[in-house]
Amino acid sequence: MVHDRRRTTRWRYWIQAGVLILLLLGFGWPTWSYVLAVRDWRSAQHAAEIEDWQSAREHLHACQWLWQYSPSWHLAYARTLRHLGDGKLARQHILQAERLGHDAQAVALEKALLRYQEGDLTAEKDLGEMYQQGPPGAVVEILQVLVPRLLAQFRLPEAGPLSEHWVKLRPESVTAWKYRAQLLERLHPNSDETVAAWRHWCYLAPQDRMARLGLVRLLLQRRERIEEAVTLLEEHLLQSPADEEGRLLLAECRFLQGDHEAALELLHTLMAAGTVQPRAYWLRGRWYLQMGDFSRAVSDLRRAVELDPSHPDAWYNLFQALQQAGAPADQVRQAEERWRQCDQDLRQAGQLARRIGEQPWDPDLRQELGELFLRNGQETEGLRWLHSALQIRPDHQPTHRTLAEYHQRQGRPDLAAPHRQFLNTTPDSRNSPHPTPP
Repeated sequence: MVHDRRRTTRWRYWIQAGVLILLLLGFGWPTWSYVLAVRDWRSAQHAAEIEDWQSAREHLHACQWLWQYSPSWHLAYARTLRHLGDGKLARQHILQAERLGHDAQAVALEKALLRYQEGDLTAEKDLGEMYQQGPPGAVVEILQVLVPRLLAQFRLPEAGPLSEHWVKLRPESVTAWKYRAQLLERLHPNSDETVAAWRHWCYLAPQDRMARLGLVRLLLQRRERIEEAVTLLEEHLLQSPADEEGRLLLAECRFLQGDHEAALELLHTLMAAGTVQPRAYWLRGRWYLQMGDFSRAVSDLRRAVELDPSHPDAWYNLFQALQQAGAPADQVRQAEERWRQCDQDLRQAGQLARRIGEQPWDPDLRQELGELFLRNGQETEGLRWLHSALQIRPDHQPTHRTLAEYHQRQGRPDLAAPHRQFLNTTPDSRNSPHPTPP
């Protein structure tokens, strides 16, 4: 009987323990899930602050089950999606935030930002008004879309003060310093301020290839602090030993340091691997020219201008090498003419770029610059400028004509056809006024 009582007591203990465990699971699991959701929400906010939008999206998605009826969550998710380029889904979450009663001013800002990123130029006026009146957080959101767009449109005088304001508001922002450095390089190439901006971007993002190599190129152009450039390149090549551009820049540094053997070894290795970098052939051809090995110089320099017909220095050195090698007069004359034409085109491109910065809404200037690039074999840049002219003025006939003729010459009649069709069906609009800024 005592044994039965003990067994009953033991079973009672086990039942009580089981009930206690179930209660703990029942209350503890939701509590733990809530803790995780709050952590994801805070992690998403932190990721947004450092502009890691992919991580922000992952954290926001992880805590969606808890915040799905929160207007703040929907607006934060919309902002993240906008930065990632998913405008359609971003718009859905903006509308949901609005339905759930989020602050009307914040919703209006997000709508305007999305419209502007999708190419609606009328949104620029709304953003300009919000920029003047908004709090710092809203101002930063506006700058994040305005500065890159103005830079892409070559509206440099307008982008300058906005970029300066951005880095003052967010001095630790990699993106802000990235655009500040690129903008200053166009406005004030080779200035101390430009180098300082590139150096600060590199400091904030030491693993960023564009920042590192961009700073190296600036230092090489100024022929200063070559040791710093070498250090940056050696660190970069430890992580990316196959980077052709990095090895090419290092070869150029070695030439400037007087270590010609190391420079030539780097160039020989690149060429043995089949590089198509025109600068590699120009550097080695220039070296052969200086050493009096004219036949090798001509071979490398011809390859350089074949890869980049717009390289005036390569054409000039080829002209010199042909003269020294005693080449036929017509070959020497052709190289000299191409050198002078490239040099003139380069100067003209600089003048046009400055004029575009002063008159960003003039499609004629963009068409002229695009045509100049195409004439020098730089298709990507040329087409970019021509398409930017059509963005400003879709009925700009000189641009349609240039594109139709170029694509036809390149054997792409399918790309030429829409432009020819436009020219055949639309009256000449050259005398109509240019568009005005929004």
